[in-house]
Amino acid sequence: MGLIELCLLSLVTAQEPNSTAPPVAGHAVAAPAPAPAPAPGQEPGSTKEPAAASKSAIAADNAGAQDPREALQAIEAAGAEADGKILLELAMASDAQVAARAAWLLGKSSNPEHKAELPAIAANSPHAEARLQALQAIRVAATNASTPIAITALDDDDRRVRTITVQLLGKLRRANAIAPLLDLISSSAKIASDEPATDVQAALLTLSDLDASQHLLRMSTAIGDGHAAGTGAALTYAFQTLSPKLESEAETTVLVAVLDHRESLLRRYAITRLTELDSKTALTALEGRLGKEGNELRPLIEVAIAQIRHDGREPPKDEVERATANAHALWARTVSWWRTLDMPQQALVGSSPVVFLLLLWMVRRAARRRSHDEDALAAAALVQPSDDYIDPQDGDYYDDEYEDDDEQSEDGDEQSEDGDYEDDGEYAEGEYDEGDEQSEYDTSGWEDDGGETVPSDRTPEDELFR
Repeated sequence: MGLIELCLLSLVTAQEPNSTAPPVAGHAVAAPAPAPAPAPGQEPGSTKEPAAASKSAIAADNAGAQDPREALQAIEAAGAEADGKILLELAMASDAQVAARAAWLLGKSSNPEHKAELPAIAANSPHAEARLQALQAIRVAATNASTPIAITALDDDDRRVRTITVQLLGKLRRANAIAPLLDLISSSAKIASDEPATDVQAALLTLSDLDASQHLLRMSTAIGDGHAAGTGAALTYAFQTLSPKLESEAETTVLVAVLDHRESLLRRYAITRLTELDSKTALTALEGRLGKEGNELRPLIEVAIAQIRHDGREPPKDEVERATANAHALWARTVSWWRTLDMPQQALVGSSPVVFLLLLWMVRRAARRRSHDEDALAAAALVQPSDDYIDPQDGDYYDDEYEDDDEQSEDGDEQSEDGDYEDDGEYAEGEYDEGDEQSEYDTSGWEDDGGETVPSDRTPEDELFR
């Protein structure tokens, strides 16, 4: 028996009911029974106890008239000689403590007749504690006749009773218990509770012992869709025990199916086992899970992918090896995808690059033509007349000339004020008149730029003054 089973057993093992519990409120304590009449052959007033058979008969006579607790005390004093029918009635009584004590007495008794009353208590007692005591006693005996009793008790409303029943089936190891145990997992996993689902845990361990490897997916699906708490370790144990017994392809399928299970411990085992199997078919599933897994298991997936890709060899050490490996992987995937296409699809896919290259060539040709046209326009613009550039300069030039003339005229006005000449252009001293011929200029004493004296016969129209 494994460690988990021992832990579960300690949780659900029935304890001895308290036989000294106080009377139930509202019930009058019965007066002490009168001293029984002396047995045949016994002197009155003798303190010698009667025989066991006589004690049982006395308890049976007084059971109906006494309180259930007093009757239980009286019947318990009879020990193995007590009437089993009375204990059965007490186990069915309304008092839960009395019923549990009566069932415990029947279970620990060495009388076979008492043991025969336990199945009725397990099936019909209204108190879960009494049913638990009866099934605990049946589990200890564990005969093949107990199998139908245990299968029926799997539908019990109390989780503790179901747990001890599953342990009974695990001890019996009957193959016909696999289907009821699977049904128990499916139904019990749907019950929302914060307490650990001990019955589901026990069922998973029992199915592992029964080699139910063909039902791993059903177990994982029932727990993944349910609310059973604390079942991750038991489910992982079942997978560790049963999945290696499957064929390689079937095991790969099962492990890939649980890569997105809500139990992280199970996902960890699935990733590790797929790495050991070196399954190329699981590579795509692992890559798809890489972006969804948390920080806890993502490094493990990366190691698994690297090892599966390189057939167990060491991963690439530099960028060149990594790029080469990626190129090989992409080429292999492309070839595999190409083989899945039919002839029309291959023709369509094959012509797509040609169409793309043709469109690219047309776009580049249009761009070159547009660039050539722009260069031609730029060259033509260089040889065009620059009137638009010179005209504004000419205007500035003439404006400056006119401004100089105005300045000179203003200077003339100033000179007229001094008496040299007047505004109307006539000289003040009357050296010549408008109608007279122009007199010759006296150029004597003038010097040119070279320091030479200008001859007297020179006029301003000569080349020297130009």
